[in-house]
Amino acid sequence: MVVSAFIYFTGGITSYFTSVYVLPIVAGSTVRFRRGGLLVATLSTVLYVSLVVAQYMAASGLLNDPWLTRSALALPGQSVARYTVALNVFRILRGRAPQWSLADSLKSAGARCNRLRRIADLRRSIAR
Repeated sequence: MVVSAFIYFTGGITSYFTSVYVLPIVAGSTVRFRRGGLLVATLSTVLYVSLVVAQYMAASGLLNDPWLTRSALALPGQSVARYTVALNVFRILRGRAPQWSLADSLKSAGARCNRLRRIADLRRSIAR
């Protein structure tokens, strides 16, 4: 939500900082592995699309928000907006794939270390 607020204050759909959405996805993938990355990527996508929809609703007069109405003058056309949203959503969702493989490799490395520790403990107990 902090990233969405940052994107909101830097222009929403016209913001140059939509790549910042990848940072919480990396954190979620690191802490909760694949499931956490997918959850954060989905939430980030929903928040970004909601922000853009709110901007265009304010521009058309369907939503009365002084913060959104102020930036309505600089909004791109609908075809450009669709392309921009699709590109940014792809970027957000693509950002989780490398973290998944990193998280999975860390998980399997941890499992191998635990297995090796158990084998070493077993050897020590046999040697006694």
